[in-house]
Amino acid sequence: MQKAVSLAAAVLLFFPFASTKAASLAECPVGKGYSFFNSSEFFSDDDAGWQSDTTGLIALTVSETKEIDILYKDVRGYQSSRADGAEVSVVGVGEHSISVLVKYAAMVHSLYTFDLANKKLFYSQHRLETPIDKASTFIFDCQ
Repeated sequence: MQKAVSLAAAVLLFFPFASTKAASLAECPVGKGYSFFNSSEFFSDDDAGWQSDTTGLIALTVSETKEIDILYKDVRGYQSSRADGAEVSVVGVGEHSISVLVKYAAMVHSLYTFDLANKKLFYSQHRLETPIDKASTFIFDCQ
C-alpha cells in the first residue's frame, strides 16, 4: 500500500491539474477479448461458452486525496466504481504499472492491470449470481 500511495503522490506531481479534481492516469477507449458465458435464461446450453466480446471505456483516476478509482462508461454514461459502492484496492505497483482490484457487494470482481509505459490495460472480470454470469478477459490500448 505504501508503494501505491507513493505512486499516487508521484502521479500528482506529474499531473499538476490533479489538484482541482481527479486526474486521469490512463484512458482506455475500447477493450477487445473473450467472455465465457454460463448457461442461463439468457444463454441456452448451445449459446453458453466462449464468445468474442468487447467493452467500453475504462479510466484509472487519482483524486486530490490520492484515492485511486476506476471510471467506466456504460448505458448510464460515465460511472465511478467507488460511487457505485465498490471497494477499490491497489493490489500491486511496479516501476510503470499498477493493478487495481474492484469488488462489489455482489459476486462481481474485476482486476485491472495498467501498463502505463506501454499504454495497455489488461482487464479481467468474474460475474456470478447476476442475471448474466460470465468470466471475461480484455486487452485495451490506452491514451
